[in-house]
Amino acid sequence: MLWPQVPLKCLPDGGGQVYIQKRDNPIVNRLNKTKVERQVDHEQERQERIKRENAVKSAAAAARVRWQLMFSREELLKLRPGSIEKG
Repeated sequence: MLWPQVPLKCLPDGGGQVYIQKRDNPIVNRLNKTKVERQVDHEQERQERIKRENAVKSAAAAARVRWQLMFSREELLKLRPGSIEKG
């Protein structure tokens, strides 16, 4: 069944436009007050992230080297003939 086309002059509002008053939405208004817009420099953020990651990696590598040196010294002391304790 096809719907008949109703002429605009037959509509209840006379075919004119319906105007909506300004919406009063307190939640959106509160969010808009705290909205922060900033320009993002993705390349700079990427470089800062890489720099932080490299700092963490280098700190871990330095700790690993200190750990290896500490145990290698202990092993060297064990291998020296005068350093073995006689019990």
